[in-house]
Amino acid sequence: MFRGDKMGNLPQLFERKKPEFKSLSTPAYLPSIDIEKVPQKNSVFVLGIISLVTLWIYPAFWYMRRSREFVNLGTEKKLGKNLAAFYLAMQVLFILSIIILPFTISENPGSFSQNVTTAQIITLMLVIIFFVISTLSSIALGIKSRGIINEALKNKGEKNISLLFTIIFGSLYIQYEINRIIEDKEKQTPVAPWILLLLILAAIGFGILFFG
Repeated sequence: MFRGDKMGNLPQLFERKKPEFKSLSTPAYLPSIDIEKVPQKNSVFVLGIISLVTLWIYPAFWYMRRSREFVNLGTEKKLGKNLAAFYLAMQVLFILSIIILPFTISENPGSFSQNVTTAQIITLMLVIIFFVISTLSSIALGIKSRGIINEALKNKGEKNISLLFTIIFGSLYIQYEINRIIEDKEKQTPVAPWILLLLILAAIGFGILFFG
């Protein structure tokens, strides 16, 4: 588990280790490490709603917060804040480029395909570039977080969490697995991600069938 307080005697799944320093005191420029501050149980549904409302900007802050909490699990793998900050910047730029795009398009519908301007081409390229980089950064954050959790699970003889769901659902799936670990359900087959994936595939299928 991550923590056992008011929630009761939860199983000690993650082994928390105190950091070892060469000196007796921590240098002033280094942040202190709180071994009691570890990942907590949170609503995946609320996380999804907030992420959607913020146009997927919020997950960057979610990963920044988790980066400190993951450190306190005592694993060799770490999640730095730099990648989360980079993802935040790319996502903001992607949204801004989407907002700017309509202003580069002429009021005449036919002019966009017939007389494409340099501004339109550049803006479209930026939209694509920022989207690709933002998506890859999000996937990288999920995979790094998965690696940390898997290392902690391996130390206790538990199986790894899904790479597929990590890539597809990112922070939502990572939080889902954190909740399952806290609830001592990590040995059970994850059902919710499969249901959500099937619903998404079904929606895409119906969309292609009726509007394709």
